[in-house]
Amino acid sequence: MGHVMLRKSVYRTLKNGVPTIIKNKILSTFFPEETELVYDLLKTTDIHGKRVMFDVGAGHGSTFIQFANDGWQVYAFEPDVYNRQESLKLCEGLSNVMVDERAVTDKISKDVPFYRSELSEGISGLSVFDKTHRRDGSVDTTTIKAFCEEKQIDQIDYLKIDAEGFDFFVLKGVDWNKIKPAVIICEFEDGKTEPLGYSLNMMASFLEEKGYRVLVSEWRPVIRRGGPHTWRRFVRFENDLVDKRAWGNIIAVSDNKLFEQLELLSGNCVLRWKIGNTIAKAWGYLRGID
Repeated sequence: MGHVMLRKSVYRTLKNGVPTIIKNKILSTFFPEETELVYDLLKTTDIHGKRVMFDVGAGHGSTFIQFANDGWQVYAFEPDVYNRQESLKLCEGLSNVMVDERAVTDKISKDVPFYRSELSEGISGLSVFDKTHRRDGSVDTTTIKAFCEEKQIDQIDYLKIDAEGFDFFVLKGVDWNKIKPAVIICEFEDGKTEPLGYSLNMMASFLEEKGYRVLVSEWRPVIRRGGPHTWRRFVRFENDLVDKRAWGNIIAVSDNKLFEQLELLSGNCVLRWKIGNTIAKAWGYLRGID
């Protein structure tokens, strides 16, 4: 018991004693985060006209706020009422952000069951894939196509999707004859999505058929929902995963030169992200998560 108490004591000391600026500005650069990679890719990319981002599964807004602060027009979707409240607080006073309470899929529906978990605020959604999920009311759903028609939107430059298993359905709800985002990021985890009828290969192949080149950011299999998680590698889609149980994100880019920039940036991340794995593992050990 002594070593457990010591671990917790060290954890509390570090948590409370490390200045916020060090945690947010220095340590955070080591932790794997694909949305930060895409932000670095797009912040120096010349996009003509109004720059438009769709954030499907916005959570607390940490992804879209950087783009909003850079002047992008942001349309965020967050059906979880608690997460949405955080997003709304974050973008309060910004006229270029719209936060929609609907879930996004490939169908327009009313009163669809919604599920939350006390284990992690990041796994709420339309499907049950963890034993801790409990029904928490109902939500309405829309599609990217319907929303664009509703708001008269004819351009999406960056489509970020984190729909907890419904990512492929979000893609299917795009009117591909009218809109083709420059960059798309979405999550995969076959163990979560095969019960819903699709896999990483199906989703990535769909994007390739639409003219995208696909980079896979592979993480090791989930041990505990809510983390800590361990990142493994970047790989082009044509290569198989190291572990069928892996999860991660795919980044799809429609322009060849932009894809080359993405590969260069991702290569520069590898060493830092591996260091971040070590930090996360140590942090988890101190928290008592072995």
